[in-house]
Amino acid sequence: VGAYVERSGEIGVVKGDYTLKNQGYCQMSYLSAESDIKVGDRIVSSGIGVVYPRGLLIGTVAEIVPDEASRTLSARIEPAVDLKDISRVMIVKDFAGYTEEPAETSK
Repeated sequence: VGAYVERSGEIGVVKGDYTLKNQGYCQMSYLSAESDIKVGDRIVSSGIGVVYPRGLLIGTVAEIVPDEASRTLSARIEPAVDLKDISRVMIVKDFAGYTEEPAETSK
């Protein structure tokens, strides 16, 4: 899921991680090493890619982990809900998608 840090606007991708699933976390990746992200920040869907609407709460940052090999950060995200306890869901059938407009080029 394309996502961003609600407080700072930093963007990344949230995905499931097999090694973190038993701890109840997912992972936000592709954050630059200089990203303004802190433990406790809320992570929400970005709407980029038009699969999920913008602004859906995904979870909160539990831990920030530097990746020395790629010089990026990843964040362990505590999901907003415990998926094991869900008994009702809302299905989004349609929404006005958000798309990025290409930058104007000067001639």
